[in-house]
Amino acid sequence: MKKSALLLCVLMSVICLGGLLYGCNNDEGKLYTLEQAYEQGWLSVEDLQQIADGWNGTTAIQNLDALSEKSQKSIKNAFKKKFNSKKEYPNITTDEVKINSYYGTFGDCIVISVVVNSNKIKFDYYFEDKEIGGIFFEDYCGALISVYK
Repeated sequence: MKKSALLLCVLMSVICLGGLLYGCNNDEGKLYTLEQAYEQGWLSVEDLQQIADGWNGTTAIQNLDALSEKSQKSIKNAFKKKFNSKKEYPNITTDEVKINSYYGTFGDCIVISVVVNSNKIKFDYYFEDKEIGGIFFEDYCGALISVYK
């Protein structure tokens, strides 16, 4: 009985240690819309205004070089994962994911514009004037701007 309890204890310790070493080390982010990020409180009205100024062309957007290679790779992997999880999209590679614009990092949110350059799928983009958090976005297309967190 004591051997069984000891063996069970050792086994549970190994499982917990494995979870700590591998399961909790996942720093892969997810993709959200501007609306979701604002509603969750991750983006403030001031953040939205700065993003809108870049989107609307009233101020220059940030240089893509300001975004680290590691962040760019993580974002591309998140988009690849997002598209490949949908049945209607074939296997998209990270080489087909292109970060067009970098609007800035706000807290732990990276706001970018991303497209998939692939002849495997056809996108129909819809543009409309939109207000988010009281901030105006001209010719807004939610499919072209994302928040990576």
